[in-house]
Amino acid sequence: MITWGGLQSNHCRQTLAFVNVLNMDCHLILNGEPQEEPQGNLFIYDVFGAKLHYEPDESKCPEACEDLVAELKAVGKNPYYVPLGASIPLGSLGYVESAKEIAEQSEIQGIKVQHIFLASGSSGTQAGLEVGTKLYLPECKIHGISVSRPREELQKMVSQLGNEIAEYIDKEIHFEMDDICIHDEYIGEGYAIPTKAGNEAIRLLGNTEAILLNPVYTGKAMSGLIDMLKKGILDDAEAVVFIHTGGSPAIFNFIESFY
Repeated sequence: MITWGGLQSNHCRQTLAFVNVLNMDCHLILNGEPQEEPQGNLFIYDVFGAKLHYEPDESKCPEACEDLVAELKAVGKNPYYVPLGASIPLGSLGYVESAKEIAEQSEIQGIKVQHIFLASGSSGTQAGLEVGTKLYLPECKIHGISVSRPREELQKMVSQLGNEIAEYIDKEIHFEMDDICIHDEYIGEGYAIPTKAGNEAIRLLGNTEAILLNPVYTGKAMSGLIDMLKKGILDDAEAVVFIHTGGSPAIFNFIESFY
């Protein structure tokens, strides 16, 4: 199995874990430079025995994966390439199903979910949820808190993938860019660069709920949710759902940013 992502990619870690259970080899193309003392997910990649490759230029990562596929085929292997974040129709089906689960649980509890917040990066999570809410929670609004891309770029990615997912599962659903809600004001200086508000959100949730977020994804997403709560934007909501997309190990790579 071959895939790629940032140095602290949760997708890479989860793919690696799954591949290990299947007793297969896993090659990770990581966008960045090796660390002398790997922290967070980088350390877990090593513990889990991934075959690591580094590519500093993000635009060259897909090509590096394709080259590795050809190289492995040439020696008789049968590699399977998973694109960034598994952000393809098949990879997004889990979040279509998650919207159904949220709808079922909210009905059991007798509550109306009107807003869902999540960290949005490579578009797969949000695109799956957009399709899922169209099917199971039509009155619910998805708020994608961008962790890496400008609003319009991510709107385009999510809407395109959402349409591909709908076609894949044979549903008459169509998205335009303007149908997708993206908030890009919480990115800060860039991807995987912690923000003060994000770290404060991490501390707040840790102190009040004993739930651990991380500075790359969920911390920034929670800071967006908290900011909108403070501004009264969500005052009309009966229930708001926050999607915790995991990634807690990454916090150990950013300890210095908390002090």
